[in-house]
Amino acid sequence: MLRIIEAISILFIWVAGVSAQESEVLHKLLTRERSDQCSEYRYNAKRLIPHYYEKNEIDSINIIINYWENKCGSNDIIDKVRILLQIKDSDGPGDELEKKAEELLISHIENYPARDYHLWRYLSFLPECDEVDYVVHTDFDQFIKNVAKEVQVETIPGSYTSLLCLLYQGKDSLTLTEIQQPVYNGTKIQTKYYEKIQEIHNEYGKPSSHYSISAGAWIPQGNNKLLGNHPEIGGSVGLTGALIQADIALAFRFLDSKQSYVMRDDLGSLQSTSKFQGWYLGADVSRELITVRNFSFDIVAGLGYDGFLGISGNEDESKHVNSFNLNLGCKPKIFLDRYHTEYIGIQVRYNFVWYYTHGGTDLSGNTLSISLCYGRYPKSGYEDRLRQFHYID
Repeated sequence: MLRIIEAISILFIWVAGVSAQESEVLHKLLTRERSDQCSEYRYNAKRLIPHYYEKNEIDSINIIINYWENKCGSNDIIDKVRILLQIKDSDGPGDELEKKAEELLISHIENYPARDYHLWRYLSFLPECDEVDYVVHTDFDQFIKNVAKEVQVETIPGSYTSLLCLLYQGKDSLTLTEIQQPVYNGTKIQTKYYEKIQEIHNEYGKPSSHYSISAGAWIPQGNNKLLGNHPEIGGSVGLTGALIQADIALAFRFLDSKQSYVMRDDLGSLQSTSKFQGWYLGADVSRELITVRNFSFDIVAGLGYDGFLGISGNEDESKHVNSFNLNLGCKPKIFLDRYHTEYIGIQVRYNFVWYYTHGGTDLSGNTLSISLCYGRYPKSGYEDRLRQFHYID
């Protein structure tokens, strides 16, 4: 330990011209014993860097961070101090400086928010901290904020270095909001930001529940055209995963048929009727194929029970025409908000059905359903995650 201290003292005297008195102070500051040597470097660097910055001895600061980096590798403190000093010393945002700022900003976005910053910073040195330690760490954090604010005036608005200074002032929310502005359109930083938002959509954005309501038309396609088109209203409720959604769907059709038709009642007699009260109850599965910002396109498949009431009366006289319903379709949707909690869409289904009247009118043929729908994904946690990235208010 003594050799390390002596080497640092000699290096300071040779490169920076540190006086003998300053070397003695440096020696005392660096002799704080700790179980972890890199932790010792971190602690003492935080004490020394503000001291030499106040005296405008930038060379001394560079010696400290270079020596620390050589012994323990790079870290966030070294990166912050080094680039802030480079911005302070530069005549403008050169290409190399802008590229380094870009790398640091992208790294911040990739790892944000990895943990509760203030809690982690306290717990990281809790096993060996005392009141003096805590003051040193908090004072250094404030020092970084002050330097970032000071050197930001040297940067050009809209540059990466200006954005980085904003971040280092502790203004995370303002930094992430600024990244979304048109001045950064097409940049790697904004692209990375929206990639992170998409990751949130994929990981958290698909809620566990879903419901929708719909209204549209039911359109026969074969011999059953004589039933005529009918208004259809319905709804669905279900669960959703990352890309797959499963719902229980219910729909009702009403108004009398376009033409009369013949069907056999429960007593075996053929009767002519124009009554029509239809329904569908089934299980639907949809798969998201395309998502572009607030637009998505889903394919839908369903299997259920389909039918209508043709003869009404008491329980013994009523007669239904029933069929299994196998349907395929699509559902383009437009989300009404930035975080995909509600949407409007058009659902188109082609229904394979087999209506039998047992000797009555031939009602064979499939049907088409076209509906305008409104749906919502109740979400918990998802919006909070987006708020962390200041994508929503």
